[in-house]
Amino acid sequence: MNQAKQGIQKILLNHYLILHLPGAGAFAVLYTLHKTLPGMYFMVREAPSWTIIAILVLQGIFAVALPLWYRIHFVNRIKTSKRTSMQAFLQFEKRFLTLAAPSLYLLIPGYMMSPSQGPFAAMVLFALYSLYFYFPSHKRTLAEKKLFRVEEK
Repeated sequence: MNQAKQGIQKILLNHYLILHLPGAGAFAVLYTLHKTLPGMYFMVREAPSWTIIAILVLQGIFAVALPLWYRIHFVNRIKTSKRTSMQAFLQFEKRFLTLAAPSLYLLIPGYMMSPSQGPFAAMVLFALYSLYFYFPSHKRTLAEKKLFRVEEK
């Protein structure tokens, strides 16, 4: 792997970690505190069901719909060009990761509302989906670069 490939991979991984580590850490701390110190004062005992539904819908939008829409928008924008610049590709990938990140952060208020197991499981699945599916692995980045005909410099 040459220096350019390592560079874009490192940039995307750093961006991913900067976006997701604070949210994952905050949720881990909240979950641990709640399980070790039952009756935490900041947990909502009986949240209205519409708030839990709203968080689920928002998570679905951020985990699936918005990234999908943005990807389609990017494809339509570059479809007439023979090559995509590395700069445009990097900008697309960073925005793509940023659009999916709120799904993880919405898990925190969702958990604080003490939902039943079903809605909470769906919230966790949306958060895990956004963490796993959009992870900028070497294999995924190479496939995306090939798909979008990215110029190698």
